Amino acid sequence: MSTKMDFLLSASSVAKRINCTQKHVYELIAEGSLQAINISTKGKRPRYKISESSLSRFIESRLVTIS
Repeated sequence: MSTKMDFLLSASSVAKRINCTQKHVYELIAEGSLQAINISTKGKRPRYKISESSLSRFIESRLVTIS
């Protein structure tokens, strides 16, 4: 059994990919729309990383179909 490890992106990288601000990425994480992991040490400000698959799921969940 093989496990594929996703590449982790910074909030800044995600913001560039989806053409928004880094602040908006943090808001998406806070509201639960975008999954992220916090890699900071205890007691420090959060340092979020977002996996490629989490970003893909987010994008797919926001697709709009015009009929």
